[in-house]
Amino acid sequence: MTIRKKTENEIENNIVQDYPVFTYIAGSIGETLDVYRFDSEENDLKQAVIKYNYYRQFQDKNNLQEPIKSFLLDDSRLKLLPIEELDSKKSWIIENWWSEEEKIAIGLKKEKQVVSIDEFQAMIDDMISLMQDFKEELEWLK
Repeated sequence: MTIRKKTENEIENNIVQDYPVFTYIAGSIGETLDVYRFDSEENDLKQAVIKYNYYRQFQDKNNLQEPIKSFLLDDSRLKLLPIEELDSKKSWIIENWWSEEEKIAIGLKKEKQVVSIDEFQAMIDDMISLMQDFKEELEWLK
């Protein structure tokens, strides 16, 4: 997010932003999310930065032109939100602007798996069997 302090002229003349806000959901940031922070090949931030820089430099953000328009909007992790939607009374959590289906498509959430009662019973039976196998192996270690 880029935040810029308003100029005196903007304050005096009550000038407000009139173009959409660039938002991007990064599922990975190029490092592991543990105490060690090892480098990782997965890095959505690189694309976010590249696309944001294109957007930022575009003069008329309300009227994006091809091929930049497709380059930006074909990315399912990117949304341009109307500035009016981000007032002080609404949530600024951008994840809320993606539907459940979109979150699943970009890997932010896993798809819920619905199983029948019989399938669930079979899963429990498999788990009980596996736990019994582990219990027997532990007995051998005594």
